[in-house]
Amino acid sequence: MQLSSLQLEATNIPFLQNVFNNHQFLNSTVDTQFIDENQELFNLKPTQNRAQKLLHYLGHVMVNGPTTPIPVKAKPSSIDPVIPPGTMGDPPIGFRDVLLRDGPEGFAKAVRAHRGLLLMDTTYRDAHQSLLATRVRTHDLKKISPFVSHNFSNLYSLENWGGATFDVAMRFLSECPWKRLQELRALVPNVPFQMLLRGANAVGYTNYPDNAVFKFCEVAKENGMDIFRVFDSLNYLPNMLLGMEAAGAAGGVVEAAISYTGDVSDPMRQKYSLDYYMNLADELVKAGTHVLCIKDMAGLLKPQSSKLLIGSLRDRFPDMPIHVHTHDTAGAGVAAMLACAEAGADVVDVAVDSMAGMTSQPSMGAIVACTKGTELDTGKQSVPRPRRCSPRVDTFDPQVTAAAPRPLRYGAGPLGRVNVLEGEQLPRPFKPCPKLILQADAAGRLPPHPKPRVSNRSPEYIYKRDLKSSCSLTCLGGSSLNSAAPTHFMDRHF
Repeated sequence: MQLSSLQLEATNIPFLQNVFNNHQFLNSTVDTQFIDENQELFNLKPTQNRAQKLLHYLGHVMVNGPTTPIPVKAKPSSIDPVIPPGTMGDPPIGFRDVLLRDGPEGFAKAVRAHRGLLLMDTTYRDAHQSLLATRVRTHDLKKISPFVSHNFSNLYSLENWGGATFDVAMRFLSECPWKRLQELRALVPNVPFQMLLRGANAVGYTNYPDNAVFKFCEVAKENGMDIFRVFDSLNYLPNMLLGMEAAGAAGGVVEAAISYTGDVSDPMRQKYSLDYYMNLADELVKAGTHVLCIKDMAGLLKPQSSKLLIGSLRDRFPDMPIHVHTHDTAGAGVAAMLACAEAGADVVDVAVDSMAGMTSQPSMGAIVACTKGTELDTGKQSVPRPRRCSPRVDTFDPQVTAAAPRPLRYGAGPLGRVNVLEGEQLPRPFKPCPKLILQADAAGRLPPHPKPRVSNRSPEYIYKRDLKSSCSLTCLGGSSLNSAAPTHFMDRHF
C-alpha cells in the first residue's frame, strides 16, 4: 500500500516517501549517518491532500464557526471621531533616536538618568485588548499615528504589538500583524515600539521550539519592534530566560517582567512575599535584562505594597530602570502608580483617558495632572477629554467643582446673569458658555439688574477667588456677603 493513498494525520509522509525511494536505503546499506549524508531526503514535495484539508475545514467551522464576513445587527456609529490636525515636518527627537544611536545599554542608561516620570502608552495594544477584545483595526490606529508621533515624542514607548494582537489580527480582523507593525513604524519613527512576548510561548498559546522563538524575535526587530517585554504567567524562569535570550540576540531592548500577585504588604501572605520577588529580580538582573518590570496583570498593587516593593527594588538595583505595569480593575491604579513613581520607578503604564480605567490601564491625564509641577513632572500637557465617561483631569484646574456648573447655569438664567459667566474658571465642557460667576467692580458693586424672586433651590451663593484678596462670597441676588452668609448651597455643591 502506498503512503500517499493513506489518510493519515502526519507531517512526515513526504519525508518517508523520499526514504523509501532512496537507492541506498533499498540496498540495505544504511547506518546511523544515513540521514546526515543524504540531505536530499528533505526536498519534500507538497501534497494536495484534498480530503484531509476538507475535513479540517469542516471541523474548524463546526468548532469555531464560519470565518466568512457576515452582517451584524449593530448599526455603524453616526459619530465620526475627530482626528487632531496633523503637524507638518519631521517629528521631534524621541527615545528611539537614543536607542538607535546608543543601543539597548545606552537606552537603559538614558531612561535611568531621565528627570521626571516616563510613561508608556498602552492605547495601541493592552488598552483595547482589555476593553474591546483587541478589535481596534490597523486602519484606525494609522489615523491617529501622525499626531502621536509629533505630540507624544517623549514617551518611553508605545505598546502596539504582541499579546493577543497577533492572533486576533489574523483570526478576527483578517489583517496581517506584520503589515501593521511596518505601517505604524513608518508613521511613528521617533517613539520606541514595545511588545509583549510570552517567553517560550512567543505570541501564541503553547510553547514553541527555541529556534522558532529566536526567528520570531529577529523578524519582529527587522520590522520595527524595539522593546521586548518578556514574561511568564507563572514566573517560570527557564521560559523567561529563553524569551530574554531571543530578544537580546535580535538586538532588542530586553525588559524582563515579573508577574505580580498577592500583597507584599500583608505579613500573613508568605507564598508570594517580598523575598520571593526580590530573589526573582536577582535572577533576571543576572541574566542581563536591560529593564526590570513589575507586571501587575490583575490590578492588585496598592499604594502601600507599591512603595514597599518598588522601594526595595530601587535600593537593591540603583542603576536598573524600573517599569511598572498595572490594570485599573480595582480603581486604585492611579494611586498605585504615583506611589511607585515616588518609590523610585522610572516608567509606569497608562492609557489615553478615553481608553483608560476599568480593566484597562490608569488614566494618562490623571497621572499627568497629579505630577504636574513636581519633580515627577511628565512634561506632557493635559488634553480635553474626548468622551463623557472618561476621567476629568481638568477638574484640577477650575475653582468650581465639575458638578457645580450645570446647576449654577440654570440658577443664573432667571437672574439675567448668564452673560457674565467666567468660562476660564470652569471645566472645559462649559468653556463655550458665558461667565457663570458675577464679578463686582473695584468698589464691590455688581452691575444693575432686576431682582427676581430666588427660590430656596436656586444656587444663591458661589465662591469667587479674587487674585488681590482672599476667597469671598458673592450673592447672585446682587449683594456682597460676609462670613455669616448662609452655607446650605456650599454644603450641597462644594
